[in-house]
Amino acid sequence: LQMSINMGAAQGKEKGFHVILVHPNSPAEEAGLHPYYDFITSVMGERVSESSPNFAETLAKYENQLMKLQVYSMKTGQLRDVSVTPRKWEGSGLLGATIRFCDVDSATNNVFHVLDVHPKSPAAAAGLVADSDFIVGTKNVLFEDSGSLGRVAREHLKQTLVLYVFSSTTNTVREVSLVPDDHWGATARSAVRPASASSTASPCATPTPPPTSSCSP
Repeated sequence: LQMSINMGAAQGKEKGFHVILVHPNSPAEEAGLHPYYDFITSVMGERVSESSPNFAETLAKYENQLMKLQVYSMKTGQLRDVSVTPRKWEGSGLLGATIRFCDVDSATNNVFHVLDVHPKSPAAAAGLVADSDFIVGTKNVLFEDSGSLGRVAREHLKQTLVLYVFSSTTNTVREVSLVPDDHWGATARSAVRPASASSTASPCATPTPPPTSSCSP
């Protein structure tokens, strides 16, 4: 497995609920939320922050009611209004999306681009696709630097590691189960190969700083 790391250009410290996964046939999908690219920056006119009420509680408060969001797209660099109706559906939760609170920089920097997948390797067994796949994080870890993925892999030797992987072919994020194995040899230890931003493709378009929101603070 050969990778490079996207050290994306600065986008400021805009924060919000980063939409990681959007499940099919969910309220989130019906509302047009886009995985990886979208950040929820306000809910019902109120800017979100680390001190904002628990988002699950907010969804429960507006169950079966129209809830208005303001969403920043990392792809377009624009804010847009999104209306969603939290409700019970065939999956879990009321939204049908996996989100986490972070800033835009954290979501665009330290994204690992899969450049090559060796046959019969753990990466091949997991179904990673060279060129089009980008590893954006795990269920529990937001990558902080070029060594993050290597450290997480070593901590999960011979254990299942669930990765969030963005596909530039389908513009979707999927969960990939990878089992790192030391018997893989030298390739396992050199799976992460940092590269300069200029030599790394990015799933995002040219970054644009988020415009100032009109929502009340």
